[in-house]
Amino acid sequence: MRRSLLSSIIALSLLTGCNSDKTETVYVETEIPKSDVVATESLATSTTAKTSYDDIGDGAYWLNSEDETKSLLFVTLEGDGLAVYNPAGDEVERLENIEVTGADIRYGIKADNGDSIDLLAVALPEDNSIGFYSVSNKDGVVLNDVGTLTTDYAAEGVCLHKNTTNGALLLTGVTDDGMAVQYKLKYQDGEIKSVLADDNALPIAVRELEVGGELSACIVDDETSTLYVAEQDLGIWAYGADPEDINSRQIVDSIAPLGHLQEIEALDLLYLSDGKGYLVVGDEGKGMMLYNRDDWALKANIQLDGVDEIKSLAVANNGIWVGNSEADKPVYEKLSYSTLNSAPSFTQSPINEALSSANLAATGIALVKVVGETAPVDDDGDAADDPAFWLNQADPDNSLIIGTNKQGGLAAYDLDGKELQYLDEGEPNNVDIIQAVTTPSGDTYSLAAASNREFNTIALYKIQAATMVMNLS
Repeated sequence: MRRSLLSSIIALSLLTGCNSDKTETVYVETEIPKSDVVATESLATSTTAKTSYDDIGDGAYWLNSEDETKSLLFVTLEGDGLAVYNPAGDEVERLENIEVTGADIRYGIKADNGDSIDLLAVALPEDNSIGFYSVSNKDGVVLNDVGTLTTDYAAEGVCLHKNTTNGALLLTGVTDDGMAVQYKLKYQDGEIKSVLADDNALPIAVRELEVGGELSACIVDDETSTLYVAEQDLGIWAYGADPEDINSRQIVDSIAPLGHLQEIEALDLLYLSDGKGYLVVGDEGKGMMLYNRDDWALKANIQLDGVDEIKSLAVANNGIWVGNSEADKPVYEKLSYSTLNSAPSFTQSPINEALSSANLAATGIALVKVVGETAPVDDDGDAADDPAFWLNQADPDNSLIIGTNKQGGLAAYDLDGKELQYLDEGEPNNVDIIQAVTTPSGDTYSLAAASNREFNTIALYKIQAATMVMNLS
C-alpha cells in the first residue's frame, strides 16, 4: 500500500517550508512499520571508469538500440566539462570549457518534418541555461549542439519527460534554493526550443513549484507521468509530471527518524520488462536505495565496497553506474545486475531485462487531432482554461464558444475561434451553461455561470442570441 511516511503532521509541516500556490500538499499520519526496516547488503562493483576527475557529478546513460556495445555513459564534471565513456569504462569523448552539473537523456524526439534525435540535456548553472545535444555513436561518438534554453535561475539538476502517448517533451530544472521549473519543448529546424516564448523570444515556463529546501536531483517516470524531486535534507517528493496535473504532492520517503534516508543526492529509474521496476536513490550516508515503482515500498539498501558515499548514479541496461566521488581518484563504477541479483533481497525477484525509457509506449489509446483553435488569450502560461459551448438553436452557425481566461476574464468566440467579446471581470476558472431558463413571465434565455476566484463568487451571464453578446444579469 502506498504510504506517506510521516509520524507527525506538525513536525514535517515545520520542515517543508512554503508550497507553491499551484500545489496543495496532503499529509497522511502514518508510523513506519518495523517490517519496513530493510537490512543493508554489501556488494562489489565490477567495472571502473579509466579516467578520474576531482568533481565527478551527475550521470546519464544512453543505450544504443542498434549496438549495445556502443552505448554511452555521460558524466558531468562541473568546471571540467562532460566526460563520455563506453560500457567498458573507456573515455571516448570529452566536452571542455563548460561548467555542467545535471544530465538526462530521452529517445526519439521528433520534429514536424519527421526528423528524430536522441537528446541529451545538461544543466549549465553558470550561464543560467540548459544545453541540448543530439547523441549518436555509429562510427564514433557524435554530439551535436541543438540549442540552449535560457532561464531565470541556476539549475543544478535537470530531468526530461517524454509523454508516452503523444511524444510531447517537457523539461524540469531544479535549484539549490528549492525551485522546480518546467518548460514545454519542441524540436524544430534542427533545434530544441521552448514552445512558449515572450516578445523577446525568451522561454516562458509553464509551471513553477516551490518545493522547499535545497533540491539535489529530479527524475520523471514517463510511464506513470510522475515527477520525483529530491529535497536533500528532507525527503523525496512525487508530483504529477504534467503541468496541468494538480494532484497533491506525496512523499515517497523521508530522512530518519521518520524515514529510511539520510541525505539524498541522486535519482534514477530502473524499468523492467514485466512493467515493474525501481526508483533508484543515491544517498550520501545510506548508500543505494531501491524502491518499487508501483507502491514505493523499500526493496533494498545496498552498500558498495570501497564507495563511502553515493552522490550520483546512472541506470544502464546491464548495471547501475555510481559516482565514487570520495575515492582518492574519483571515478564512476558499475554494479552489475548479476551481482545485484546475488543479494538476498533479489534472489526471489532477479533483474533479467532492464529497459530504457525508449522502450516505454502507451497502447490502446487513440489520439484526437484538433481542427481549429480560438484566438489566444492575452495572458501567458496557464491562463486559457475551461470552455463551454452554447448552441444557437435558431441559427446553429452562430453558436458560441465561451471560455475562461483564468488570469483575467471571460471571452465569447464564434465557431471559427474569432473573439467576439471579452469581459475583464475577475479571475473566472470554470464556466458552464444552462441552455434554457424560463422566467415567471414565460420568457426563455440561456445562462452562463462562471466561478470567480478573485471575488469568491459565482458570476451569472445572460446570453443574448440577437447580438451574440453576454450581459451580466
